[in-house]
Amino acid sequence: MTERYTGNDPAPADGEALMGRLIAMAMHDMLNALAVIKENSGLMDDLLGLEASLPEARRARLKDVCRVVQEQVGLGSDLAEALKRFGAEAMCRTVEPAPLLRLLLTMVRRKARGKKISFVLEDAGARGLRASVPPSCLAGPILRALDCCLEHLPGGAVVRLSISSEGGRGFIRFAPAKGEDGGDGWAASLLACTEKDITFEPETSASARVCFPCA
Repeated sequence: MTERYTGNDPAPADGEALMGRLIAMAMHDMLNALAVIKENSGLMDDLLGLEASLPEARRARLKDVCRVVQEQVGLGSDLAEALKRFGAEAMCRTVEPAPLLRLLLTMVRRKARGKKISFVLEDAGARGLRASVPPSCLAGPILRALDCCLEHLPGGAVVRLSISSEGGRGFIRFAPAKGEDGGDGWAASLLACTEKDITFEPETSASARVCFPCA
């Protein structure tokens, strides 16, 4: 059973601020998704009302509209489900890093797409691993590391993420593809993000890892 905070236990200092940011990011994407659904639903209605038997070109257009609607609905569902899980575990004393990382990757997906930066999560070795810190304590550093990648890496970069553990510590490794270090030693800038229980360790000039205590 996962331990949870009681009324006598202090919540993480930045927990409320982090939750507010996550909700704001999710709602931003949700509103974008709903706007696309509304626009394309109206177009679909117009096309259907034109005539009973649609020409092939209009039929193809209708199929494209349906595809866009389905994609946006899927995005909205992913965001809602991920945020629902985070909310359910927000008051836990421990957190499973892989689902949390997937949630945060969903949150930054729109910005990453705009910058043409891809994150590839390789979490096969993370099953059953839990960090002995509340979700908000681990989410903040991970989100800052993702922001750092988006700020410093060039467009087209691919960042491979992996989760592992050794000696009572867990690691989330950020490794851009060879030659994609942004030219500014982006990993070194993560050192400024070190906080209680969570540390950042540059491995090379172009890779770094978030370190956390294991449960």
